[in-house]
Amino acid sequence: MKGETSRPDAPGRFLDYLVLAIGLGIAWIFGQRFNFILDDAFISLRYAKNLFLGYGLRFNPGEAPVEGYTNFLWVLLQALHFPFTRFPEHWLLLYNKLAGLALVVAVWWELRRRVSTRPWVWLGVLLVACHETVHAWMGGGLETLFFCVLILVGMSRFLREEFESTAGFTSAFCLGLAALTRPEAYLFIGIAWVTLIARRHDWPRRALKWSLVVAVICLPHILFRIFYYHA
Repeated sequence: MKGETSRPDAPGRFLDYLVLAIGLGIAWIFGQRFNFILDDAFISLRYAKNLFLGYGLRFNPGEAPVEGYTNFLWVLLQALHFPFTRFPEHWLLLYNKLAGLALVVAVWWELRRRVSTRPWVWLGVLLVACHETVHAWMGGGLETLFFCVLILVGMSRFLREEFESTAGFTSAFCLGLAALTRPEAYLFIGIAWVTLIARRHDWPRRALKWSLVVAVICLPHILFRIFYYHA
């Protein structure tokens, strides 16, 4: 019977969820120590405020625009808050906390899929949850953990699409959003693209479709930078 065959694994699944809950609790509790906003976050906030006020994405209204940020998507997210609050930085701290928890969940999910020995899964989750750097970036108001989640989900999904024959282009979508968040994501996009070429007999079709999804997300931003900032 289906219920009988699943019974022996029930304690293991219970421990999986218990470790996840413990990891989330550890990350949340220790992340509360870092409720501060870094000065770099206020640079992005200034660009976001000027965008909301109609001055465009520039640091000083009336001056030639200079691209003084590297987190375009994060700036747009900040700009959305100015119509509703005078203190959008408070929301950034909330997003930092949620991104830290999302990172723990993403690690847990991927390790459960890829590692057959449960104690190693638990160890990996707890190492991430206890990592002080994760706790630190659960504050600060920057895009660091948000970027990490996009990269982890994007690359994990890419491995699934390429090595487990999972359909779709979710990896391209996630990595495209990551490239809008931080320029370092283009390194991961390049690695994925080379992998597509190296291991697929149908690589032209697959690589072109995958690249098209990335281009739809990233190319408008690249063109905007060229024409708006002349760089």
